[in-house]
Amino acid sequence: MDLGTRPRSTAPVLSRLSAGIQVRNQLLVEEWAAIVEWAGDHVVTGPEGAATITDGYLDTGVPIAGAGAPLVSEFALMELVAVLGRTPDGGKAYVGRVIECAWRLPNVYEAVVVGRLAPWRAERIADLTRGLSGEAAGFVDRQLWNASGVGWAQLERLV
Repeated sequence: MDLGTRPRSTAPVLSRLSAGIQVRNQLLVEEWAAIVEWAGDHVVTGPEGAATITDGYLDTGVPIAGAGAPLVSEFALMELVAVLGRTPDGGKAYVGRVIECAWRLPNVYEAVVVGRLAPWRAERIADLTRGLSGEAAGFVDRQLWNASGVGWAQLERLV
């Protein structure tokens, strides 16, 4: 019995979704580049690089990425987090993952920039390497920069 219905092709919808994901990833890459530039401008190497004491508070460098990544100004970080529209804790974690990739996982970071690795995978790798030594993070970076087909659990096992 023909009810006058025909299956609709989902190809246009899927194409539109795919294009949107590509645009979203490109915007994330641009955001990451801006965060890395920002971090380079807000590195705190010691008390001389910290802001002055204001109302009893001292701006210090915050370790939001692993050993060897720069400490960034805590006051400036809160300003960046607000601009990003994130909560203080979530924003610190996010910026920390980007800094982890840029400074300690340069191959992973480059793979994101050129579109070989999804930003979410790079963020997961950064989460897993934050507690590792610089040498161990470097090893992971050399092994997992092309982890495009690797899922969450497998990434965890590999690290």
